[in-house]
Amino acid sequence: MTEADKNLAENRAQLSAEQTYNTFCEALDAMGWKYKKLEEDLIIQCIVSGKDMPMELVIYVRKAPKTFGIYSPLPFKIAESKAVDVAVAVSMVNNRLIHGCFDYDWTYGEIIFRIQEFYEGMVVSGEVCKYLVDCACQVVDRYNYIFLAINEGMMTIAQFAEQRNSKE
Repeated sequence: MTEADKNLAENRAQLSAEQTYNTFCEALDAMGWKYKKLEEDLIIQCIVSGKDMPMELVIYVRKAPKTFGIYSPLPFKIAESKAVDVAVAVSMVNNRLIHGCFDYDWTYGEIIFRIQEFYEGMVVSGEVCKYLVDCACQVVDRYNYIFLAINEGMMTIAQFAEQRNSKE
């Protein structure tokens, strides 16, 4: 591959990433959301009010590999004494999720919801952006308090399992 071909490919990748980033911004504008743009890094940050607690959403677009996604760190740390219970709860939740997953890093006591998609060879629509934002918000809002309740000792893993199984 010549240097000119490499430059052309790099320019196309940059344009594709910027187009996807701009589509996310337009979708958030259409939803009436306030957000912070970090255009140089193709990152959008916003805080969303949930039922139980605020949710931070970080939307990102990468040009290599051609991925975009959302992650949402939960605003509390998991106590070392609850690490196993929370890990089990995260696994139980992830087992049922269609899009996205919770990542639990027990060494730091952090849980992050993550949803990611590839956009190689496609144009991402505003509807896709809205769907992913809505999906992330719904999932985080549904489970953040459960993880907090288990962490704080207000709910046992057995109670969570019973509650989850009774809703099926």
